[in-house]
Amino acid sequence: MDKLIYLVPVMGLIGLIYTLIKFKWVSKQDAGTDRMKEISQYIAEGAMAFLKAEWKILGYFVAIVGVLLAVMATANPHSHWSIAIAFVLGAVLSALAGYIGMKAATKANVRTAQAARTSLSKALNVSFTGGAVMGVGVAGLAVMGLGGLYIVLKQVFAPDAAINSEEMFRTVEVLTGFSSELILASGAKICFNIIYKPPRPITAKPATPTPITAPPVNDTFKALLKLVRAACA
Repeated sequence: MDKLIYLVPVMGLIGLIYTLIKFKWVSKQDAGTDRMKEISQYIAEGAMAFLKAEWKILGYFVAIVGVLLAVMATANPHSHWSIAIAFVLGAVLSALAGYIGMKAATKANVRTAQAARTSLSKALNVSFTGGAVMGVGVAGLAVMGLGGLYIVLKQVFAPDAAINSEEMFRTVEVLTGFSSELILASGAKICFNIIYKPPRPITAKPATPTPITAPPVNDTFKALLKLVRAACA
């Protein structure tokens, strides 16, 4: 029964292989006219620029929290400083999942639009497959990372220990650093998306600008948005 744990990272690896196959399938679909490809390229460049800016902020966040985890672990007899390594590993896989999702989304968008010009069912197939790349990719990375890290930590801290032993408790304690990063990084990304304001490009004003009237926003939503911004500030 103990050997079954090795199937966990294998299942994650299978999910990543499926992700790669579907990503290549989406990339082979027709991207439309030259104008559509040009616009799609602009969107992809902007998306990656945003992702790099987000990675920079999250890098500081991960470094600070990782150091704090390592320091606090030294004062906890049931923990170990390697919890910081688990946290950083979770951050790397989280960033990789974001990269895969952004690449798949920017490729699938224009190809879905092109497919919709001929068949709605084909457009649904392209869009669903593009979304599956992100969903299965995130799940595959999480399962492979969590399962693989558990196997390594168990060999280090509890190679022959019982399931309810002190060594197993320490193994699980260190393992929480990996899963905690996923939750903390999600919160940090939400705060970044609310606070971050990219610089506006300098463009020439049109001769006859068309006024755009913003739709009315509910007062409750305004108050909620203020609370979220205050919490993330």
